[in-house]
Amino acid sequence: VASTPVAGPFVYQLALLDGQDEVVERLSVPLQVRPPHSPRLLIRSKTPNPEVKFLRRWAADAGLQLNSRIELRPLLSLGLGQSGLGAENLAQTDLLIIDDRSWSELSGVEREAVVAAVESGMGLLLRLTDEPDPELTRALAALGFTVAEQAELARIARLPATATAAAGPLLQRRLVSVSAARSRPLLIDDEGAALGRWRPHGEGRIGLFWVSDTHRLRLAGEQALYGSLWSDLTATLARPLAASSIHSDAQHHWVDQRVQWCALAESASVESPAGKSTELVVSDAFCAAYWPQQSGWHRLRSAESVTTFYVRDSSDGAALRAQLQRQRNQLLASVAVDGESSVLPAAPGPRWPWWLLWLFSSAALWWLERRATTMA
Repeated sequence: VASTPVAGPFVYQLALLDGQDEVVERLSVPLQVRPPHSPRLLIRSKTPNPEVKFLRRWAADAGLQLNSRIELRPLLSLGLGQSGLGAENLAQTDLLIIDDRSWSELSGVEREAVVAAVESGMGLLLRLTDEPDPELTRALAALGFTVAEQAELARIARLPATATAAAGPLLQRRLVSVSAARSRPLLIDDEGAALGRWRPHGEGRIGLFWVSDTHRLRLAGEQALYGSLWSDLTATLARPLAASSIHSDAQHHWVDQRVQWCALAESASVESPAGKSTELVVSDAFCAAYWPQQSGWHRLRSAESVTTFYVRDSSDGAALRAQLQRQRNQLLASVAVDGESSVLPAAPGPRWPWWLLWLFSSAALWWLERRATTMA
């Protein structure tokens, strides 16, 4: 187990030893450590309550970029940061947590802006603080959730125990059953019943959570369990990190071995560890190839994107290189076999029609010859 003190590129060495502690082989293990991502969280609540209080405190302690707005009374609210629901602010928000009463009082324009932001990748979590009325039920149906009252359910729920923590204190849930297309549980109790569900919508996710007193975990001294619960909810629903569209044809690279990338810009270059920059010839398909001459960390620059990749020395990881080459050879062989098997050989047809044709032709020739002889 190893740790890195700061963000950046690192190279660890993995050594294989024999019975006499002699090094059999060494393998470089390159790691590109990125700085921690701090999600941007927006909390909207109709009233001040312990749930929002502890949720804001957890977000601040976890280092999240927090914006919030809590209604105190009509025309009076407590705000922190940018709490509006305009398109520009929502585009900068990774997760919006809003209770049912606040959602019910949003205007049609604001709801459309939130849904559009979810389609672009933002996460949305609706907290049910009470059993939904018919109007809220219709609003949830517009988001893809079918909600029905379930009076026979027990209102008390308990989170399941883990390997490091016992079952938490009792929590209250709303007496509802929720279903949605392509949805998954957001949280389950110790009996396996769902306490929340989420579904994909566009590039983002929408979650519905019907437990409104998770702060009891903090009051019972279960800070770790409380933090783990909301960390999981945030990680599940928040806007995903943007991934580079540039992709390579291989995961491991060696000196003097061809490397190919696709989805490049019209102009791209590679910077070697020595600082030498090489312009790449980008094809019409926006792909380019590069033959590294030096081991170490390289930088691929394509427009505004910078991608780092590690090139191993020719003698580094011989077993890994041989295994990868063996897999490529097997793949090529399987493709060749599949290609040959897809073309069926021509099967010879029956021979008796040809024999009949020869017999009739011979009989006709014999008859013509006999007729000519007779007439002579």
